[in-house]
Parts: sequence; structure tokens; C-alpha cells
Amino acid sequence: GSVMDTAKILIAMTSGASEAEVIANRFQPGASRPRYYAAPTSAGSGSESTHFAVYYKDGLKHSLANQALKPDEVFLDPELTLTCPRELSLASGADAVCQSVESYWSRGATEESRAFAAEALPPLLANIFKAVDSPGDLEARAAMLYAANLAGRAIDLSKTTAAHAMSYGLTSRYRLQHGLAVAAAMGPLVELMDR
Repeated sequence: GSVMDTAKILIAMTSGASEAEVIANRFQPGASRPRYYAAPTSAGSGSESTHFAVYYKDGLKHSLANQALKPDEVFLDPELTLTCPRELSLASGADAVCQSVESYWSRGATEESRAFAAEALPPLLANIFKAVDSPGDLEARAAMLYAANLAGRAIDLSKTTAAHAMSYGLTSRYRLQHGLAVAAAMGPLVELMDR
């Protein structure tokens, strides 16, 4: 996701806005906006499906949001994920699982976002450990890639919730991979939501 977010930030910068304006979401890419094609190499962030980008400056996380940041075309090729390291496959998959859950219970959820989230979660849960433990399992990787894309489409509509918000500190301060940081924050939130 970070490579796709970097491309989105570059698109934001082509608007002619200053870095401060981009960070404050005061930019609008015009007709000269370059075309942007996304082909994820991990199954998790869903960045290829969203109009968001995460931008870190001086250790602080900033969220960019603009419809012009959405890719023009998306290519979901599971073969591109075959060289994804085991740890990253797990962290990415955990991110997608958490996005599905968060999108479903988000106050910003819609009927459409809940449908995407509900469709994404079963294949994510059924295939995450297959993709991690059998990295050459193209069927499991394809299922993960497709479901992660659905989870991204869900959060594009609903946004994420507290688990994602809490995860960024764990990632920037302790260098915990994003998906694992979200999963760590998710446990207590699930207990809280279950009360």
C-alpha cells in the first residue's frame, strides 16, 4: 500500500499545491493529472480501491483524501504477490480482515460498504493462513487479493475506525507492521463492542 500511496501523493503534488496544502487536503489535481494504474503486490491495504493516501512527515501521520487519488485502472494479478514475504503476507492479510470488520461496524457504513465488507471477510479468513503458510498457493493468493480489494472498496465508502487510528502510533513509534498494529488494537475493541 505504501508504494501506491506514494504514487497518490505525487498525483496530489502535481496539482501545484504546496506540501502544506496537500497535507491539509487543500488540493485539486486538474486535467493535467497523470493517469494512475495500480497493481498491488500484497493483499491487504486496499489502496488500489480508495481515494485515500497516508503521508508521514516528521513522524506524524497525515491522511489525504481526494477522489482524484483513485487509480484509473486496477490490475489484480495474484502472481504479483508470490514473492511477498511471509511476514508481510500475514500483516497485509490482517489489515484487510480488520478493514472488513471496521467497515461493517463503522458509523459511516452504508448498505453498499457493508455488502463489500461482508463479501470480503469469509475469503480473507479462509485463505489468510493458506497464503502465509503455502506462499505458492495461487488460488489462496487470488482469493486474498480479490477480498482485500473488496475490503478497500468498503473502507473507501465507510472509512476505518478506532483500530486503524490507534495503530498508527504503534507503527511509527515501535515500527510494528501496520496490519499487525491494527490487529493488536482490534482485540480490545472487539471486546468493547461485544459488551
